[in-house]
Amino acid sequence: SLKISSSMVYSACFVRVYRHYPLRQGAKANYSLFPPAYPRYHYSHVSGVRAISPESSPPRHGQAPAGAGARALMGINQRYLLHGFLPAFCSAACFAAMASCIKLASAELPAAQLVFLRSIIGLLIILPFVAPRGIDFFKTPVLATHMLRGFISLCAMTCFFYAIGHIGLSESTLLNATSPLFIGLLAMTILKERLSLYSVIALLAGFMGVALILRPGTALFTHAALIGLCSGFFIAFAKILVRYMAGTEPVLRTVFYFSVFSTLYSGVLMLWLWQTPSAHDLGLMLLAGLCATAGQTLLTYAFTHNEAVTVAPFAYVSVALATLIGWLGWDEIPDMGFGLGAVLIAGACLSLSLQGKLPNPWKLKRPAEK
Repeated sequence: SLKISSSMVYSACFVRVYRHYPLRQGAKANYSLFPPAYPRYHYSHVSGVRAISPESSPPRHGQAPAGAGARALMGINQRYLLHGFLPAFCSAACFAAMASCIKLASAELPAAQLVFLRSIIGLLIILPFVAPRGIDFFKTPVLATHMLRGFISLCAMTCFFYAIGHIGLSESTLLNATSPLFIGLLAMTILKERLSLYSVIALLAGFMGVALILRPGTALFTHAALIGLCSGFFIAFAKILVRYMAGTEPVLRTVFYFSVFSTLYSGVLMLWLWQTPSAHDLGLMLLAGLCATAGQTLLTYAFTHNEAVTVAPFAYVSVALATLIGWLGWDEIPDMGFGLGAVLIAGACLSLSLQGKLPNPWKLKRPAEK
């Protein structure tokens, strides 16, 4: 029962009355004008009496539990922070650090040798993870595709490393990130896929941004920038091949064969282009290999545990970090043309990816599983 003195009658409508939930079934609820200082309880026929916090008290009829939406949102944010944002951001930082190491080492070593050192270091890093898996792990029905993918990726790395050594770090990184534009171009020309008007407009805007970066027909145009753009094309081709093999090939096997064939192909060039690197250059390439492997692993983890639309924008975080490093380390200050081109390229690539309008370049016949 609720007992209230006559002096409280006029103030009753201004006071919140708190109900204390019973400790056992059938007991009457107690009421007071003050919130309980101890945890509330309610009875369950399944689990008996259990304690609940004031925020998670049993809701009234037709009312959602207090704070349920906030707690769910907090859980989503924490999950994305730990399994999406942090891995993707650290991956972007690793790729920017790798590009910085390549730029430092390119002052003394040719791009082909940088690719060889990067490939063999990556192979040595991944060997301890694949060796214990046995001989069956290395059996693949698409060995020829692995060989082709290794060659295409070798071309992409060579073009990217050459561009890093001859143009700004920001320009080379941005041109390397144009692969979504070339995926759309390959979808139209090779896969004969019809694109929507939205996709065509986005592609045109993206290539307008590329023209602002390259500036053909002017004194600012360089062949190194064009080679840097070729790295984006080769990356797009390599992505199509990786997706083609995804039906039978696990990620670790794909990375292993990429390291093997890129090391073999670039090793052949070392018969003519080898230069004995200094301890400083070897240290830089070791750090570049570690950063590249860590970045790829973190990026794969982020894509595995999240929707692609929440991870794709971090490719351009790497461009922003590379721009910052180029400014601090080499006094590279991008001009207005680069800024506008970067906005057009990033906007076109992200709009294609995030809106689900990116042409589907995976319409190749999958290899038969064994």
